[in-house]
Amino acid sequence: MAEILRPEEYRRVDETITEVIRKNLVWVNLLQPFRITEADLEISWDEYSDMGAAKTDMFMEDMAFDNIAVGNRKTVLLPITHKEFLIRWRELQAARRAGRDLDTANVAAAAAKVAEELDRNIALGNSAFGISGIMNTSGILTVTGADFGTAPNAYETFRKARDKLIENNINPPFIAVLNPVQYGELDVLTANDNNQRRMIEGNFVDRIYYSDLVPAGEGYVIAVSKQYMDRATLGGIKRKLWIDQDTENRKGRVWGIEIPRIRVATAICKMTGI
Repeated sequence: MAEILRPEEYRRVDETITEVIRKNLVWVNLLQPFRITEADLEISWDEYSDMGAAKTDMFMEDMAFDNIAVGNRKTVLLPITHKEFLIRWRELQAARRAGRDLDTANVAAAAAKVAEELDRNIALGNSAFGISGIMNTSGILTVTGADFGTAPNAYETFRKARDKLIENNINPPFIAVLNPVQYGELDVLTANDNNQRRMIEGNFVDRIYYSDLVPAGEGYVIAVSKQYMDRATLGGIKRKLWIDQDTENRKGRVWGIEIPRIRVATAICKMTGI
C-alpha cells in the first residue's frame, strides 16, 4: 500500500498550518483554553449577572435564595469548522523526484479559511447554534468616546472604559481589540508629544490588538481572566490526510472547534464613537 506522505512531507504540512494559525488568529488567542475532544457534542457553563451584595449577620442562618451565588445554566452544541484540500499525485511525485519541498499552498488556503471562521466564532459567535460572541453577547457595558484621530481622545476613552469595568467589580488584566483604522490612530501624539499607545498600554490595558471584524469607530476592552470567560477548544487546528483510491491524489482536511464561554458579560466594555 502506498504511503500517504513521507515524514518530511508531514512536517511541511504541519509547519504550514502552524504558520497560518500564527498569522490569522486574533480573537481565539485572547481567551484561555478549556480543552475538549471531538467526542464532546455539547458544552455547558453558567452565565452570571448581578446577584446582589453578600449578607452580614451573626450566625449565617439566612439562606434566602437571593444570597446564593448561582448562574443561569447555558448549554450549546459544539459545531466543527472544517475545510478540505488536495495534493495531486503527479505534483507529489514530481517534488520527490526533484528533491523539492512539497507545495502546501492548498493546505495553507484551507487552514486560513478554518482559522478565519474560528476567529469569527469567538468574536461574533454562531447564531445557527445559539452561540454568542464577545462582540454581540447581551449585557456588555458601553462607553461613548471621541475620534481617536484627535489626541488625547484615545487615552481618555480607554480611561472611561477601564473605569467602567472596575465600577462593575471587574478586575484586570484587560486587553483591547480595535478596528485597524482606530488602531493606527493610537500613534497620534498628544500636545506634549506623548504617544497615546504607550500611555494606554500598561496604564489601562496590557495589550491592544486589531481585527477587521470590529466595525470602524468601535473598540472593545475585555477582562480575560478565566473567571469571566474562556473558550472551548480542541487545542489548535487538527489535520488528517488519506489517499483517494481512484486517483491516488492525497486528500486532506483541517478542522477545529473554538467556542466562547462568556460567564460575565459585564467583563466586556464596548467603546463607541471613536
